[in-house]
Amino acid sequence: MITFNKFCTDNNIKLETTSNFDLINYAKQLKIKYFRGYFMNDEIPKRIRTNECGIVNLQNSDQNGSHWVSYYKNGKEKYYFDSYGLDCTNEMLKYLKPTKNSPPLIISTYQIQKLGTVICGQICIYVLYMLGKNNKFINILLSLMNEFHPEHLGGDLNEDFHTIEDIATIAELF
Repeated sequence: MITFNKFCTDNNIKLETTSNFDLINYAKQLKIKYFRGYFMNDEIPKRIRTNECGIVNLQNSDQNGSHWVSYYKNGKEKYYFDSYGLDCTNEMLKYLKPTKNSPPLIISTYQIQKLGTVICGQICIYVLYMLGKNNKFINILLSLMNEFHPEHLGGDLNEDFHTIEDIATIAELF
């Protein structure tokens, strides 16, 4: 799997603050599979499609915007990614809510991005692109952790990743 930095270099993705227009352009340029669009937190669509992914800003449409997160849905599989490792917002939980017979929503709660940096949009694009290329969510997270926080790999973190992988494997069975 290509590293985040090589991905950005190879695709001329700048490591600076991204606008909604930047994200749409990157998604089109990369032909991200199932990309539905970007949304402000209060403008998330009413109904989720069978296959879709998108990027959501945690602020509402009457605000300037603060931080980008992403989601990916392929059939019954659902993933939520926040580069700061924050819990899924209530709005996104409602949107991605599991149905009666669906597997659980898989959420990454590991901080990849360092506070004060402005690469959340680019990391979201990377995650969606890699998921669209059939990379496993766990492998994407491991690659990002290895690149941004290699000192944290091992011990309890590896055990946590194995738990995420187990949940994702179980989810794929449904």
